[in-house]
Amino acid sequence: MDHLVFLSGPLEGRSFPLADTQIIGRTQQADLQIEDASVSREHARLARTSEGWLLVDLGSSNGTAVDGTRQQRTLVPPGSVITFGTVHARLVVAAVQKSAAQPDQRAPDASEVSTRGASDPTQVLKSMHASKPRTGFGADDFAQLSPFVKFLWILGLIALSAGLFYAAYSLV
Repeated sequence: MDHLVFLSGPLEGRSFPLADTQIIGRTQQADLQIEDASVSREHARLARTSEGWLLVDLGSSNGTAVDGTRQQRTLVPPGSVITFGTVHARLVVAAVQKSAAQPDQRAPDASEVSTRGASDPTQVLKSMHASKPRTGFGADDFAQLSPFVKFLWILGLIALSAGLFYAAYSLV
């Protein structure tokens, strides 16, 4: 059975079998819950297709990457490292696994991460941590809103600011 092996984050060292389609995120309604501030409530969807595993970013704040390259929608090659925010996991496909007699139970360290041709294996993980994830009240939630709703929020804040300015000005 295909599964994700987590290389970092709160689930580091753990392996999770994959259903045909699942939502990965921070919310309790996610099929695979990752309690990490860099992971959005509904971060990404991973779905089995006839070509392999399809990864779709669901408008996450900190992005989804495959082998260090940020992706919106892509087929994930077996053995690739998927990054949800700052949490890394390796996709292990059953057809590519070691024999059942000799399973590899530990998560690989940074020196074993495939970089698909890069000269320094640790460079992929370092590059993924180069940008600081957004944190704080509402950073995740606001980033997942549609552009129209964001516009309405900003327009409301401008109106509120103008009203407060007018009230303060009329008191003087």
